[in-house]
Amino acid sequence: MNRRDFIKLVGVGLVLGGTGVSFGDIPRFYTLEEALRKFAGLSKKKLVKSNKVKVIAPNLAEDGANVKVEVLANLDPKKVEALYIFSDDNPNPFILEFKVSPYIPKLYVKTRIKMAKTSYVRGIVKLKNGKGLYNLKKVEVVAGGCG
Repeated sequence: MNRRDFIKLVGVGLVLGGTGVSFGDIPRFYTLEEALRKFAGLSKKKLVKSNKVKVIAPNLAEDGANVKVEVLANLDPKKVEALYIFSDDNPNPFILEFKVSPYIPKLYVKTRIKMAKTSYVRGIVKLKNGKGLYNLKKVEVVAGGCG
């Protein structure tokens, strides 16, 4: 075997076997209902729209790669298990989970998210009794940010 054949063989080996990528690593796309069940343990049927949850986001986002979102809930933190953010039409709607401590003064999360296209952004509060309260805001995206 000459040097050129050896380099070809090593190159093919690296391309085929050295990437570390398997079919299990391919991201899965979820519907909103699937994402709610998988990540929050809720279903749409258990969610109740509430004015105690407020979603603050722009009406128009020029770049979907960087959308500012805030979720505020006027609830007793001792009764809340977690706060979630979902974007309905993203390939994976689940954005964020915030586990709530009973010692925090108020339920408030501020972050930036990626949005694939115009969609509703949902702020969901999961109560310790298993129910969920939510509110939503439609954000119009001019340029998508998820790919």
